[in-house]
Parts: sequence; structure tokens; C-alpha cells
Amino acid sequence: MKQYTLLLLFILLPITILAQSNRNNPDLSLDDKVNNYPNSLKIKVKRNVVDTAQAQIMYQQIKPSLMKDYESLVKRKNRCVELYASTIKKVKTEEDLLLLNRAYNFTLIAFPKYQKFKQKKKIQTKVFFAGLVPVPIPFPVPDGDEKYEVYDKDVEKGKLTDRVKEYLMLYSQNLEDSINQVYAYNENIEQNWRQHLPRIPKKKVIVEEDNPFYRGFHYNNGNTLDLLERYQQRKGWEFLYSESDRKEKHSTYPVELDYYVYNSAPNYKVTFSETKEGYEDKIIIKEVYDAEGKLVCVPGLDRAENFVFKDIERVVYLKDYQNNKYNIKSKSQHTQDYISLFLGRNGGFEKTYNESVGIALGSAFAGYMYGGVTGDYLTGRNKSQQYAAMQASKYIDSDGQNYIKQLVLDHESEFKYIYMIERVSNISFRVVYLNDQLKPSHCAIVTYKTGKKPFTCEYSARIIGMPANIPPVHEGKEDW
Repeated sequence: MKQYTLLLLFILLPITILAQSNRNNPDLSLDDKVNNYPNSLKIKVKRNVVDTAQAQIMYQQIKPSLMKDYESLVKRKNRCVELYASTIKKVKTEEDLLLLNRAYNFTLIAFPKYQKFKQKKKIQTKVFFAGLVPVPIPFPVPDGDEKYEVYDKDVEKGKLTDRVKEYLMLYSQNLEDSINQVYAYNENIEQNWRQHLPRIPKKKVIVEEDNPFYRGFHYNNGNTLDLLERYQQRKGWEFLYSESDRKEKHSTYPVELDYYVYNSAPNYKVTFSETKEGYEDKIIIKEVYDAEGKLVCVPGLDRAENFVFKDIERVVYLKDYQNNKYNIKSKSQHTQDYISLFLGRNGGFEKTYNESVGIALGSAFAGYMYGGVTGDYLTGRNKSQQYAAMQASKYIDSDGQNYIKQLVLDHESEFKYIYMIERVSNISFRVVYLNDQLKPSHCAIVTYKTGKKPFTCEYSARIIGMPANIPPVHEGKEDW
């Protein structure tokens, strides 16, 4: 078992290093239908805005009545000032007497300390608004609900005593505040809409705004980018994600297979996998095959497919190896073979991992199977362990392992973020990386093809030139 443990350690260490990333942000729930423009910084949207022209028309219609109130306030305030400065002992007109009552009633409400309670008759007081000033109005009430009017006899008789003039002074100050407020309304049309219009007229306009789904705002959130890219990747294959259109089936020949068949596309067999998302089961659509098991489409590629992206990195490491970086070719043939397992074949990291794990797990049972039920168990077990050690040895090489680890470190800054994954064809995707300076560093094409067996597929990667139209990163809005 020590040999198997050592084997897995040597295989998993370089793979674990490559698997490290910054894609640990929480998932984000978004409607895929709004994700049409992840490459556009600005988008045009419909917005309801204030119809300024209509609002001004409405305001002009009610402005005469507003100005009438304004003029009334000014006149009332000026008369209060005149009476306050007057030397007459008593007002002579009904209009001035009403003004004294207004001033007195305002003072009672705003300054309760001026109240004087004197019994006059059974009344109940209600408040109504005369202009901008609340005025209590007495009216008779039935017996049992006895209340008494609060009044000042001098006000009732129209006498301009010092106390009554104080009422006028306080009331004139209140009128001054109201006048200033109405004047401000006339100076600022925006406030007129808010304060006086019975409703604010709106209209729909097209405006240009920052696109909250722009990929440059989310460069460091792989989960969000996966969601933003689904619309483009799934285009033409949206039916694959309709649960009502599909039926699960199982077959055992030519390979054992669980798959979906769709009413809208009965000639396809669609493979899938099941996983957990929180407490809920989640179905992941994998590949689309024809009836003979030939690959037709890979409907999506997201950042969870670690081995696919390791193959892009493998192509970069392979170039270093071919250029004899660090004079690695002076090492033993065993080291060369070990490195070739990882770097010299498409999907090398995934294939090497699967092969080594298969050897380690298979050898755990080989002792019994090799010796047979009636054979020498111990002899069979010893032979199987020797065979397993021989098979495992090609997956163990310290120089080769350290060399791959060094290549990972050399290029680590170049593979900081998987910035863009776009469908190129039914079986290929373009992948763009950002470096640690948030600049495009590598662009690759990942291509899938039918595997050696029906209903299986393989992938390969190649590095291409960087397109000129990569959307630039915009920092500061990553949490949108």
C-alpha cells in the first residue's frame, strides 16, 4: 500500500497545483435571457422619465390659482403688519375682524401657552384649512359631550390690545414663511411638479447606461461569467434544458449509457451527469450524440471543467519542454517518459490521473484475482504487487514532478483568470485568459471529437493569436 500511496501523491501534486484558482465566489442567480451583451460596456434601455414639457403645461394650468393664493398671503401678511403698528383701538371691518380670529386661532394651535379658557356655550371644535392656516370652527353638540370654546374676549370684540397685537405678530411670521415657500415653488419648476401637480407625467425614452452584465465588471467572478456566457453557448440548443421535452433512458450496448431523448429532436442521445447544488439535485447536460454514438455537439463549457483548462496550460508547458527549458532533456529517459505522460498527449493531465488511479485501485484486488479461488493466495498477491509496482513506476519521477511544478510557477501569473469562454462551433470553444495585470495573456481553441468508443468524447487545445476585440476590464464594479 505504501507504493500506491506514493503513486497517488506524485500524480495528484501537480494536478492539485493546477487546480488552484480564484473562482471561489458565491453563485449568482440571473435570468439568462438578459445576458445577451456581456461584451458591451454600454447598453440602451427603456426608462420611464419625467415628461418635462407636459409637466410645464400642467403647471401653467394651475399656476393662476397658486398665484392667487400667493397674493392673498402677501396681502394678509401686510395687513397684519399694518394693524400691529396701528394706534387704533379697535378694528372696524369684518375683514380685519376675520384676520384677528385667524391670528388668534393660529396662535392657539402653534403656541398653546396663549390659551385662555372661558365658558361661553356648549360647542365642539373641528379644524378646517382656510388657505394654508388651520381654523377651528365651533358648532353645537348634544348634551353629554360638553366641551367649551377656547376664546379671547378682546379678539371677539376686535380690540387691538397688546396681547392681540402679539397674535398678529406671530401670525405674520407664519405668513412670511408660507410666502417664502410659495415663492421658492415659483423659482424652481422641479419643486412645482413635486408639490403641486396632481400627478407627475412620465414618458418612455431610450437611454444609454453602464451594462451591469458587462464581463469586464466581473472578471474575477467565474460563477457570474459562467452565467453570462450561457446564452451565447446554448444558442440553437436551448431545447436541451427543457425538462418537459425529455425522457430519461438506459442502454447497455454498445456501451452502458444513461441518456435523454427529446421529443423535439428524437435522433439525438444526450448524456448528462447529476450533482448537488446546496440541498437540491442538479442535472448537467454533457454531450449530444447521434444514434451511432458520434459526437454532434458539446452544448456548454464552464469553469468547473478543470481538466479542459489544464490542457490549455499543458500546451504552454509543452513548448517550454520542447525548447529544453532548464536543460531538462539531459535528464534520464525515465524522466522524459514521465513528462511526456503529462505534456506529450492531448488531455495528458486527465489521462495520467485516471490511469494512475486505475492502477492503484485495480491492484488492490489483483492479489485475490491473480491467485484464483483455489490457487495460492499469498503467491498470487505477491506477484500482483510486483506487477503493480512495475506498472506504477512510470508514474513516479521526482525530477519530472519538480520540473512540471516549476513550469506551473513560471506561468502562474499568465493564467490568473479565465476571462472569456465563447462557442466557435458545435464542438469548439474559444478561451481567453487574463494575467495578474488584468491584461489578455493567452487565447486558445478547445476542440472536442468522438472518442475511441461510441458515446465518448476527447478534447484537445491549441494556442492561437489574441483577437483585437477583447473587452477591457473595468475595475470598481466587480460586486454588481
